[in-house]
Amino acid sequence: VSVTLVSADEQRFDVDVKVAKMSKTVSAAIEEDTVDAIHVPMPEVDGYILQKIVEYCKKHVGDEPIKKKEDDDDEVDSSQWEEDEVVTLDPWDADFIKMEKIDIFELIRAANYMGIQGLEDLGTYVIAKELLGGMIASQHNLSFYLWLVREARKHIMEGDFAVWKNSMSERVARRL
Repeated sequence: VSVTLVSADEQRFDVDVKVAKMSKTVSAAIEEDTVDAIHVPMPEVDGYILQKIVEYCKKHVGDEPIKKKEDDDDEVDSSQWEEDEVVTLDPWDADFIKMEKIDIFELIRAANYMGIQGLEDLGTYVIAKELLGGMIASQHNLSFYLWLVREARKHIMEGDFAVWKNSMSERVARRL
C-alpha cells in the first residue's frame, strides 16, 4: 500500500505506508482514511522540502528514536552515551543536511508540522552546533545542548531566531 503526499505547490510523492507513518501527522490521517488510495495534503510544506523529508524518511524507516526518560518528555536518556563521547552525525545525515540555512529552518518547521522528531532534532542540532561549535561535543555539555536545542526550536517556530541567536552568542561568549 502506498500513500501520496501532496505538497503546498501540488507536487505529489508516492511513498510506502511504513515510510509515510514516520510522520505522526500522516499516520493520524492514514488511520482515519479507509480507502485504498490514500492522498494526504501537506499544505504547510513546499515540494522541495517535502522531497527532502521523503528522502530522510526512506533512509530512516525502522530506525529507533533516541529514548527519552519516562518522567520527562523533554529530557533524553543520556545513559546511552559514554562519558565525554563525541556526538557526531551519521555520515548520511551529515551529507543530507548540507543545505542553505533558510532550507534547514524550513525543514525544521515542516518536520515539526509533520511530527518527525528525528528530522526536527537533526536540523536543530546543526543550527545549535553552528552556534556553539565544539563546546557541545562531550556528555557534560549535553544538558545545556538539549536546552539550547529546545530554545532554538522555539525561536525558529516563532520566527525570531536571528535576534535570539545574536543575543545568545553574546551571552555564551561572555561566559567563556
